[in-house]
Amino acid sequence: MVTEPTVLILGAGASKPYRFPLGAELRDEVLRVKWQEEQYDELKHIGIDPDHYGMFEHVLRRSGAASVDAFLEDDDRSVQEGRFLGIGKAAMAYCMLQAERKTREHLFPPNQPADHWYQSLWGIIKAPTWEEYCAQPLAIVTFNYDRSLEFYLSEVINFEYSMHPVFDQSEIPIMHVHGSLGPFSSETYGSGVSPDLIDAAVNSIRVVHEAHIEDSEFQHVRTMITSATKVLFVGFGYADANMKKLGIPEGLHRQKWGDNPQILGTHKGINAPRWRRLCDQLRFSPGADKTGGGKISAFIEDRLH
Repeated sequence: MVTEPTVLILGAGASKPYRFPLGAELRDEVLRVKWQEEQYDELKHIGIDPDHYGMFEHVLRRSGAASVDAFLEDDDRSVQEGRFLGIGKAAMAYCMLQAERKTREHLFPPNQPADHWYQSLWGIIKAPTWEEYCAQPLAIVTFNYDRSLEFYLSEVINFEYSMHPVFDQSEIPIMHVHGSLGPFSSETYGSGVSPDLIDAAVNSIRVVHEAHIEDSEFQHVRTMITSATKVLFVGFGYADANMKKLGIPEGLHRQKWGDNPQILGTHKGINAPRWRRLCDQLRFSPGADKTGGGKISAFIEDRLH
């Protein structure tokens, strides 16, 4: 069980073991989408039509943007005033809802991923009683749109504590600071794509420029971080804009390294020299540059206890 105030912060790499695409991969999936003729009438009310989508695809392909989010960020700030914001969100929602459907069965044995860190997390936070489970001082902050962690926890919780089959909350808060694919329900999760589900996702997704530091959600996360004993980054890219929203390092007011909170993170895909520089710039805890390069599950098991 978790016994000290802890914040787990998830980036795109946290969902990667469960077959969800990273930024550039999602961009490429969006570019491969070919809307079928019969879908247009159903999806017109959320901004998808042949001509508009064709123009969006053409511009995105040649934009040089590393992700759809980055493209929409630039597009919204251009003289075009966000001409592709709605259709870009709809395209991302379509691909991510498809990914939720495809990955649903890869959350549990025998189809689980090699780095099944959801299972490792559950092995730590599982408690003898439901009340003890809910009382743990753990909060999960995610920058991802997918709701796979909610689905996994809802399923194992229902089994462990004999909860009602449609129980939809983990009680350990999971905050989607950039929005999600819509309100979570274990009944509809992974059911595929429909106009209503895409509409709900479009209304929930917030690309980078729409998630302001002043938002009460980010202010709440900052408070949790500064009052935590331990902050763990999982699958995070440490982009300047996102770190600033979290108040790291400016909001910590740390007098010297080693003060609470203890801040550590995974760094798969980040070379050693850059990781050392990041740990220094972000004032991570001593030894942070020596850990977190292997499996997420090993990091969780080692650092969350």
